[in-house]
Amino acid sequence: MLRQLPDIVRSHGVGWMAWRLTYLLARRSPWFRWRLPGGPDYISSTHSLLGSHDQADLARIWRSSPGPFFLPADRGVPAEDVSDASRAVADADAIVDGRLHYFQAHWRSVETPPAWHRSPATGSDWPASEHWSLVEELGRPGDDVKWVWEASRFTHVFTLARAYAATGDERYAEVFWQHCLDWLRANPPERGVNWGCGQEASLRALAWLFGLQVFREARATTDERVSTLITALAYHAHHIDRVHWYARRCVRNNHAISEAVALWSLGTCLPWLPSAKRWRQRGWRSLGEELNWQIYADGSYVQHSFNYSRLVADLGTWVLSLARAADQEVPLTIRQPLERLLDFLLAHQFGADGSLPNYGANDGALLFPLSGCEYRDFRPALTSLTVALGRARPWPEGPWDEESRWFGWPLGASRTDALEVPEPAAVTSFPEGGYHGLHQGPSRVMVRCGRYRHRPLQADMLHVDFWWNGQNVLADPGTYSYNPPAGWGGHFPGTASHNTVTVDGQDQMTRGPRFMWLHWVQGEVLGSGDEDGSWIAVQHTGYSPARHRRLIHLANDGSLTVVDLISGLEHARPLTLQWLTGELQLEGEDGQRRFHLADDTVLEFCTWGDAGASESWVQGCEPGPEAEPRGWLARHYGAVEPAWSGAWTVTAKTARFVSWCGPSTALPISADEVIQRLPDTVEPWLA
Repeated sequence: MLRQLPDIVRSHGVGWMAWRLTYLLARRSPWFRWRLPGGPDYISSTHSLLGSHDQADLARIWRSSPGPFFLPADRGVPAEDVSDASRAVADADAIVDGRLHYFQAHWRSVETPPAWHRSPATGSDWPASEHWSLVEELGRPGDDVKWVWEASRFTHVFTLARAYAATGDERYAEVFWQHCLDWLRANPPERGVNWGCGQEASLRALAWLFGLQVFREARATTDERVSTLITALAYHAHHIDRVHWYARRCVRNNHAISEAVALWSLGTCLPWLPSAKRWRQRGWRSLGEELNWQIYADGSYVQHSFNYSRLVADLGTWVLSLARAADQEVPLTIRQPLERLLDFLLAHQFGADGSLPNYGANDGALLFPLSGCEYRDFRPALTSLTVALGRARPWPEGPWDEESRWFGWPLGASRTDALEVPEPAAVTSFPEGGYHGLHQGPSRVMVRCGRYRHRPLQADMLHVDFWWNGQNVLADPGTYSYNPPAGWGGHFPGTASHNTVTVDGQDQMTRGPRFMWLHWVQGEVLGSGDEDGSWIAVQHTGYSPARHRRLIHLANDGSLTVVDLISGLEHARPLTLQWLTGELQLEGEDGQRRFHLADDTVLEFCTWGDAGASESWVQGCEPGPEAEPRGWLARHYGAVEPAWSGAWTVTAKTARFVSWCGPSTALPISADEVIQRLPDTVEPWLA
């Protein structure tokens, strides 16, 4: 890392580096242990936070003077509003029986209550008694701390709440309280890995606030339990308040927004605590500043990730809903960036199942699973934010409406009266974030090209995502894990796994420590248009002195053409184009492949390289002593599945690859025929 220090400073700035070093010094010294000593003496450590209130009186105060909340009724939504109620009950029963749903993808058997410091992926136990500042979260190769943190986020509270609303079964309330109390027993303040991240504490606090309200009238909700949980929530606010500077100065991503929302929410919902006003004010101020900094003017998000964009959208809905319940005006500094973010996400809702491209870092987060929809379905989150902002709904009635009801937003007597479903433009651009879209007939394309202003997480410049009738034909590989097993570490964020070109098998940027990239690749849009279809020409010089230019064209029938031109190399080097398919059946021989889509559509696919170019197709090639992984798709965090990867390689100083995908009725016989079909306006970019 020391050798890369000058490059880190150049990429991230002197100010960021100074704050980062401050944090590292604080963590390696006794400073955090002095600032947040914690310990098992839970009552005395929170005494100053309760002021003159005796802990035994907290339940009485809360019941007589509850803070505002957005739930439409004591038990949540009416039973008839719970979509796919039978599944909601089955999932809640699984939790009662000792199983948890990790990252909305993996059911794992755990103890009842869970072993809060044990990874269900590896069976290993993380430190439980040491101060969190002494625990290294990324210090175990292949042992991902997120498997431990996931249970402690308490996302399963929302599953229990849905089943409780549907049935009134007291078992779900009892399990909520058992888990909360056992977590507090096993995780004294500041002890163990579950205190090591301010965002994790924030999301846990929001889930506990939600459960406290949903199960308010349950028999299991005794005064003693309520008092204990309110004390814990007060301490969580204290902890978040003391560590929030790290998220704001050293991280500046969704962590800072989550913590700001938690501070404001705890101060709003527990207004009679002595520090509540300061928490509200600090959280509100921080939230406005972070939203305006993190959400660009075009609505794209600083982390270059659709899933993290949804996380911010969900937090925005929470804030708008709670502010409405508290009769608090939401300033434009908070509303306007959320409006921009919503427009950006709606523009990229390509999937018939509600999904967006599988693009960007994705840690499996779904903060509020409050509907019967699947994890990759963004419609619950986008519908909720749309309604909370007072805009016309983007979809007709469906199971995605349930989440809006939980947040207390009525959808009207006729849920299809006001719909806002604009036809996508032929060419759209979000230049600050570097997202560009093409649309023709059944086809949608997303192209990544822009200039990084803030830390990139993937080396994927000029990546292309191709969709046909809402199905992902050419896909982004996803994330898999932030701390994967040996051999997998660089694959998913690297260039070779994306739908673009590599030079000599190298990434477009230099890898730095942990999540850092150095020598950021910068892209440039050369031109675009909607004459005779829609097209865009882009380039980057990440492999300087080489230049990679790419032309993407959608014909009026939806057929995709991509022309890649690589030039400027001083010596011949291996130049490789890769295409990764989505979850599709594939058949055919080299030179011509055929995709079978779920709706029985058949698409032909061809790529032509220069003379001497080799072609290879693999599916699910695992890493080995002399082999990199290839042909993998990670739709969910912590899981990979085989996907077809086609690669074309030629060793040369210059090269041209021509790729085409479309219906068999328009199948070309050669690269020259593909070029001849392109509109005259793109000719300057083919030279």
